Amino acid sequence: MDFFGIMKKLFTSIASIFSLRMNFNGFEFSLGSMIVGLCIIGCSLQLLHYLFNKD
Repeated sequence: MDFFGIMKKLFTSIASIFSLRMNFNGFEFSLGSMIVGLCIIGCSLQLLHYLFNKD
């Protein structure tokens, strides 16, 4: 079983999923950029919650 062949297919399919493009009212986003943006927003909210509610 070729491990590197399987990993190449896996990363190729993940890259094709993340490069899917969506259009919202003239704004075009890729799925990968939306996921990364949501992670950054979530981390920012957790940091603000920690800073304002130090227990």
